[in-house]
Amino acid sequence: MCGIICISKKFNQKLAKTFELLKHRGPDFQEFVNLDDLIIGHNLLQIRGDLNESKQPKYSKHNRFILCFNGQIYNTSELKQKFSITARTDLDTEILLEVINKNGLNFINHIKGMFAILVYDTKTKNIHLFRDPSGQKHLYYYVKENNLIICSEIKPILNILENFHYDNKNLISSLILGYPIDKFTVFKNVNKVLPGQHLIINHKKQINKKLFKQCIENFDDKSPADVINKTVCDHLQTKKKIALNLSGGLDSNVLLFEALKINSNISLFSTRFETDNITYNHDYNLAKETANHYGLDLYTTNITFDDYLNNFEKSFSHIEEINRNINNPAYYINFVNQKKNNFRTIISGDGGDEIFVGYDYYRRINLKKKLFDYFKISKMISSFLWFNEYVRYENQQKYFNVNLYDLKKKYLIFSNFINSKNFYENFYISKIEHTSKYFCFLDQFNWLPNEIFVSSDKLGMQNNLEVRSPFSDLDLRRYFLKRMEKKIFLTKVNKPEIRDIYRNKIPQNISNNTKKTGWSIPREWLLRKELVEKILSFIPDTDCDIFKWSNLKNDIKKNKINLLNKQIYSLISLSIIKKNFHEKQNN
Repeated sequence: MCGIICISKKFNQKLAKTFELLKHRGPDFQEFVNLDDLIIGHNLLQIRGDLNESKQPKYSKHNRFILCFNGQIYNTSELKQKFSITARTDLDTEILLEVINKNGLNFINHIKGMFAILVYDTKTKNIHLFRDPSGQKHLYYYVKENNLIICSEIKPILNILENFHYDNKNLISSLILGYPIDKFTVFKNVNKVLPGQHLIINHKKQINKKLFKQCIENFDDKSPADVINKTVCDHLQTKKKIALNLSGGLDSNVLLFEALKINSNISLFSTRFETDNITYNHDYNLAKETANHYGLDLYTTNITFDDYLNNFEKSFSHIEEINRNINNPAYYINFVNQKKNNFRTIISGDGGDEIFVGYDYYRRINLKKKLFDYFKISKMISSFLWFNEYVRYENQQKYFNVNLYDLKKKYLIFSNFINSKNFYENFYISKIEHTSKYFCFLDQFNWLPNEIFVSSDKLGMQNNLEVRSPFSDLDLRRYFLKRMEKKIFLTKVNKPEIRDIYRNKIPQNISNNTKKTGWSIPREWLLRKELVEKILSFIPDTDCDIFKWSNLKNDIKKNKINLLNKQIYSLISLSIIKKNFHEKQNN
């Protein structure tokens, strides 16, 4: 994709370093424009069009607006027809600029895609920031006093600042959930635009926020397979080599089936772990069978324990935020292999579980509700128990100097879940008829953008790769949420509807596969002495106001804590961030 930069003029001497730190997001070209009190810059990763046409920042007609765009617009054909755009180009940046010429800031109501967009209004001196509703792209901002920094990643912001501090107050809520929530990052005053948000910064550095509206494509008269095919077709727009991450699961195989109708040149990647435990190569072996079925070449990313160990710190550091996914090093190694083979665009099945009901806990929630109703448990108690199914902190309390129970209520229920409610009412047209459906949506709003997409975007972009997730398309989500009836959550197998639709279309060994492993690293690796020693090297020796780092370190040394427990990796992730981003103490 690309990198967006906007800084106060006083930081001019840091511009060259900022471009350098963002070069992995856009190695093909860099440019900036000087304004009275701002500098707006852009790093370009060329995907869909001619290099000269793709260069940014771009001025609109009559120079009213300046555009910096990171992402992909998928409904370009519809936009050209809707607004009588006669330009020959199919380049989304050029078409986006034409839509801005014709609609001004209302352009956002008409586009569909994954994006982070900055538009500067030269007349009002306002900066407008937009983030796509799926949250696949990220945009961070620092506004304090009269200082302004906007950037696609956090590290360049910290490099510009003369001092920065960790935001302990809001940090804890992210640790409880296991990934960042709301606008906050781990760094004080460094915030992010939320999914579906339009954020306005005026010339006085005052901030106003609202959710934007978006055009809705009505799929009501279409079959599920037709909706998926249309969405996949939109996501295959590229002039570069394109690959698909293939596992043994339904999601990636459905994407492959539909993609081959459109592009027979798509390539496949899968990961293979060097282990005697065949469980962890279950998906790889199925991917090989699928590749053979279609007569396609399969690029294999072989991963040894040493590979995992050597990329552990690097992968979590690149993410820049709290992230507890222990498979991040494997994803990163796969991206390295894809870059080595000269790919630029990667198709991923991320988002399928949240619309096809792929996780067992969705069905457990529905079962709990039936039990609660049967025993007439009060709504207040049952709501709390359902919430605990979504948010667990288990035995982390001993590592904090604060009461997690109180923070759990204060920061997760009353802040972020209000945001999610507002988001749903703005972007979705179906009703939430039952609890399990609500949790599918919550994962779309919280977990996907804040754990999965932040990882895939940043680890992919470190290797000049853009990752596209068709199953997170907003109209596709709307369509399947409307179809998400209660009975789907009472079936014996996951993804019942999509499994039935593709049963006679994709290989039978895939449609009948109910074993959910994915690209999961061998769990015995987490118990290896070498990894334990490396994790210990990240953890600070001294406690601070809110964290008892010494307790965590001692428990790991004495084997009192199970490193197979995913919940603890949010703390390990934070320790890696602290090691790589040293807090400056000067005021």
